[in-house]
Amino acid sequence: MALTEQGVLYSWGGGGKDFNKGQTGHDTYDDIETPTPIEFFKDKPILSFCCGGLHSTAITTTGEVYSWGEGQFGQLGHQNFEDEKVP
Repeated sequence: MALTEQGVLYSWGGGGKDFNKGQTGHDTYDDIETPTPIEFFKDKPILSFCCGGLHSTAITTTGEVYSWGEGQFGQLGHQNFEDEKVP
């Protein structure tokens, strides 16, 4: 992932075709070959982000925290053990 100075969050890479986790943050499990803005955050400027192996998190400039991807061990913090796409 990459973040612009304007707070636009881009991601690319393995979307989980082999793992099926949705960790790129796009509404697909396909691979994303080029840096692409994550549509969900188009009106939510991002302050910071972090990537795990199969999951990611982002914090907006207003303090909202989002996480998505593999949740098998509770690493998303959603009080469950489910894989989830960006809301």
